[in-house]
Amino acid sequence: MQTSVEIVLLDKRFSVNCDADQKDGLLQSALFLNKQLQQIQEKSVNGSLMNNVLKLALNLSYELTTSQKIQQRAEFNINLINANLEQAIDIQ
Repeated sequence: MQTSVEIVLLDKRFSVNCDADQKDGLLQSALFLNKQLQQIQEKSVNGSLMNNVLKLALNLSYELTTSQKIQQRAEFNINLINANLEQAIDIQ
């Protein structure tokens, strides 16, 4: 079931539709994004809003891809450990 959620980003209000079970996650994401936007605005004296948003998007994309690489390495290591365990069990 869809519900309308009001979020605030840089003092601007937006109405966003989402599934009811996604509302809390959307609100948390909006709070996080707003905080990040405010921080980058405070650090940038002469930067335009668009430049600041693009910098934030780049930073968040970098963090996401870094996290994905870490997760992939962890999954690879888990699979390797599982294969070694299965091989050790087969030997016995």
